[in-house]
Amino acid sequence: ALASHFLSKNSSDSLLMIGTGALSTELIKAHATVRPITKVFVWGRNFAKAEKVCHALSDCSFDVRPIKIIKEKISEVDIISCATLATEPLILNHELGQNQHIDLVGSFKKNMREADDDVIKNSLLFVDTKEALHESGDLSQPLAKGIIHESDIKNDLFGLCKNNTFEREDYLRNTVFKSVGYALEDLVAANYYFDK
Repeated sequence: ALASHFLSKNSSDSLLMIGTGALSTELIKAHATVRPITKVFVWGRNFAKAEKVCHALSDCSFDVRPIKIIKEKISEVDIISCATLATEPLILNHELGQNQHIDLVGSFKKNMREADDDVIKNSLLFVDTKEALHESGDLSQPLAKGIIHESDIKNDLFGLCKNNTFEREDYLRNTVFKSVGYALEDLVAANYYFDK
């Protein structure tokens, strides 16, 4: 949600959630706290699980419905959040629209992929921490092939917060935020609740 606050369009009102695991409902709710989300679509390899996620969110202020094919909605939404254990890309550049924000939460190992090489090559890249370059297949594989370079990472989460702004200069390009998890985030959250 913090990355989306900086990187997605202020007017973003639609979201595609790819993945139906434990994080899916929390990711949807998180994005809805920073953007005026009115429509949510949920895709999972198991359609019944996508329906279950939608049912769990039925009391929320936005409309949420399952879909059977990613391609059905991926080009239309403002935000795409992906939290899977995929080893082959689910987000394909030729199916995307323009000026979208892509939130990659899975792919926390070098053999895992959620987005194809062209998504990574053609988007403005941001990470939670620079370690993501070497931990995630979404970045380490294109890096090894020379498709991207470390200098292509525009900023990390600390830098975004420090600058407190991101001005999108090229409105045709998408933004990608790659998260692999950051122990400091857990420490801050634990400290917050401990103090309460």
